[in-house]
Amino acid sequence: TQLAFERGLPIQKGDLLVKRLVAISGDEVEVREGLLWVNGILESPPKTDRKCVSRCVKADYNFGPDVVPEGKVFLLGDNRGASTDSHVFGFVDQDTLMGKAFWRIVGEDKGPL
Repeated sequence: TQLAFERGLPIQKGDLLVKRLVAISGDEVEVREGLLWVNGILESPPKTDRKCVSRCVKADYNFGPDVVPEGKVFLLGDNRGASTDSHVFGFVDQDTLMGKAFWRIVGEDKGPL
């Protein structure tokens, strides 16, 4: 599930981000050598945009393991090796989620929007 949410720092206040929701309250989340594990199960295949597989940066970081606190979620971008997401700014308040992304629009000069 991809969700848009409002977040302050490190993104500019008022910016909306679209990220993939990968873990909810009570889930144990871990990223080992760039691979996502939720509740001890490897995400296989990775749930990312199909076009991203060939052009995205492979994640090479580690996170956790950590249990997602009550009222929080853990979000990752599809371009996991170059994404500002929960591995950078931590868990996100569930009540800041604004909706679900249904379409992706590609602009001429800015790439995917």
